[in-house]
Amino acid sequence: MTRIDWPSLLPGARFVGKPPSEIPAVCYDSRLITPCAVFVAVPGALPPQSRDGHDFIPMALDKGAAAIVVQADRQAKWQSLASGSIPLIVVPDTRRALARIAAAFWGFPARRLVTIGVTGTDGKTTTVHLIAALLEAAGLPAGYLSSVAFQTGARPDLNATHMTTLQSPEVQEMLARMVEGGRRYAVIEASSHGLALNRVDECEFDIAVFTTLSSDHLDFHGDAAGYLAAKGRLFEMLNESVDKGVPKTAVLNADDPASANLRSRTHADAVTYAVDAPADLRAESLRLEPLASAFDLAGPFGRLPVQLPLPGRHNVCDALAAGAVALALGVAP
Repeated sequence: MTRIDWPSLLPGARFVGKPPSEIPAVCYDSRLITPCAVFVAVPGALPPQSRDGHDFIPMALDKGAAAIVVQADRQAKWQSLASGSIPLIVVPDTRRALARIAAAFWGFPARRLVTIGVTGTDGKTTTVHLIAALLEAAGLPAGYLSSVAFQTGARPDLNATHMTTLQSPEVQEMLARMVEGGRRYAVIEASSHGLALNRVDECEFDIAVFTTLSSDHLDFHGDAAGYLAAKGRLFEMLNESVDKGVPKTAVLNADDPASANLRSRTHADAVTYAVDAPADLRAESLRLEPLASAFDLAGPFGRLPVQLPLPGRHNVCDALAAGAVALALGVAP
């Protein structure tokens, strides 16, 4: 059971009835609800294809939910379904509230980790794994959440969901597992959907990484500007996250023109990387081989020869992004 101070946790909420001060779980899927849990009714992501969580309030009630979190603009729907039989917490945005409640339920784990978010059209997964590998090699215990696998404890687990970014309760639970397992760093793959749908809210990012940008997911974001704005949310979150004694840093691909827009969205420091453009970290004398790559890593420390067991320029760029994160964290070259 976790004690929740609802008014301080959700200061913009309206309470109809008194919600429980202690809860055993927070849930957004009515099929998985447990007795006395709080059910958060989340609207569908892609109307009209997706179902609205407010439609499943009766099921949550039947399964013993102790309180329901509903969205104010769905009032006509939830009032008839809940019918005054259970405490309601009315909020402007249930997705934001879900992340906030989940973080509180798990003890705000991101506040006890250095959190690194990685976004971009391509290269996110590779970059997440390279960052975690660099930190581990430097003796800095790192966990990660990627579209391929999760590392929260001693061994990684395959991501059987195939979702790039999980829903906020799962994200917060895994961050809590990292804390419990002695991890000090968390590297999170942050998709545009995950950012737009508040799945990584309350992750308290210290470093935001941008890989590349091309047209993608326009069915969801509407246009290229909406897609870029979703990516930009990660960098805006640097301005809002708690101070953990780590300089907030934007890691940007100077070869991609979108970096200028993302840089403008944050007050954080910036570290840039590139193959062609001037940058803080560069790959010079690049040699691409069938099964590997080699280059000289040029930075404020001078030049270092690098043998990368990954082929292709795109993997070199991802390695540079990981190196820029390590540079921002003060890892020795």
